[in-house]
Amino acid sequence: MIDKHFTDLMEHARYSACYHRVFIEANMSYIDAGRIANQLKHARYGCNLEVVRFDASSNERYGVWTSQSTKEAYCNEIQREIYNMRMARIFLSHAPEDNFKELCVQLGSFRSEIIVPSGDSAMLFHKKLLTGKSSGKKDDIWMALGIMLYYMQRSQHDIVFQARCNARGISSR
Repeated sequence: MIDKHFTDLMEHARYSACYHRVFIEANMSYIDAGRIANQLKHARYGCNLEVVRFDASSNERYGVWTSQSTKEAYCNEIQREIYNMRMARIFLSHAPEDNFKELCVQLGSFRSEIIVPSGDSAMLFHKKLLTGKSSGKKDDIWMALGIMLYYMQRSQHDIVFQARCNARGISSR
């Protein structure tokens, strides 16, 4: 699936000359994120691909760790984008209508849960959890869209990213 997606992306007339930044959610495993990163860094994808690493404890591990605060930031970006959903429709490459319907289902399942400490708990304060998972429902498309919008905004101000684009003669926007 990953190979097909990137092969299609690299061969697409609109995106073939772009500099691609890949964000892999690593919450389940930095090992899996590293395996996917190594797969993507294969020469057939060319030099216009960067797999991003945000692990503060190691410069060797690839991936993005999603916390409750970054999920809130993803929510903010999606709320800003939700009215026109132009980016969501561009983002959903394979079977866009089916994927858009699934995105809408996932957005409908997304919620905030407040966990209140019980009397015998060591927890002092309530805990807020943002989630879209429940009863076999997934949140993969929602999370991918949130990650894309969040880091897309930040990439526009990233001087290293802009320099890499400029060196290739392509726009960072």
